[in-house]
Amino acid sequence: MNLELPEDVNIKSVLAIRKYLYLPVITVTVVVVLLIVVIIPTIRKISQLRKEVKLKKEQLAALEVKSTFLASIDEPQVQDQLKILERILPANKDVFSLLVSLNGLAVDTGVALGNFKTVPGSIATESATPSSRPEEGEPVAAQRQASARKQADLDTIDVSFDLVGPFGGISNFIVNLEQIRPLMKLNKLSVVPAKARSESSAADRVSAKIELSLFYAPLPEQLGAVGSPIVPLSETELTLFDELSTYSAYEISVPTGLQIGREDPFAPF
Repeated sequence: MNLELPEDVNIKSVLAIRKYLYLPVITVTVVVVLLIVVIIPTIRKISQLRKEVKLKKEQLAALEVKSTFLASIDEPQVQDQLKILERILPANKDVFSLLVSLNGLAVDTGVALGNFKTVPGSIATESATPSSRPEEGEPVAAQRQASARKQADLDTIDVSFDLVGPFGGISNFIVNLEQIRPLMKLNKLSVVPAKARSESSAADRVSAKIELSLFYAPLPEQLGAVGSPIVPLSETELTLFDELSTYSAYEISVPTGLQIGREDPFAPF
């Protein structure tokens, strides 16, 4: 079947009408491209910036609260508390302070202290002791569990020593042992009659062997984030601090007026 166009159709008019359709199509295409390439990314960026601004405002408010709290702290009082806590729970293996405290308690209770020993290798740092290094082939999970247990518990150093004296003095020493600074725990105690040359001198004298653990807590290697909130001490912690503050402390007194040498080496004798 043959189709023929009507003779009265003007081809030029039809082409002129199609020409006017190009502009809307181009306009719609440009709008779609701009919407995908420019407008939508800009809206997303504005939304992200609004979230960041909101977060920064919250952080600023938290920092202002933290700054107000820090400004209200009595710095001399905190320094005194830190000094007391450092004596109660040293930041390192302070064996010297332990010896001073044990010797002072021994003098007060009238007993003699001797044969002081520490566990081999316990004076060295953790990185220098072979036990602190991970063994080859040890699972990573086991290493993490051991590290978590170490962080949860206080570090200790084990020491042992002998006591000789009257039974009453050694009894008082044992009673007051866990009430002095630095913080320690009695692990083992054995008491036997003291050997003496005469029966009269050994009537009330006994010998005791004591094993105890000295607690210490290394200072943190990393501080908290600047924006992290400050948690004040609770009532329980303040009560515990007041109790620990009552523990006896022994200090080494050095004479301040002791003169060594001559003030003026050129002065005549």
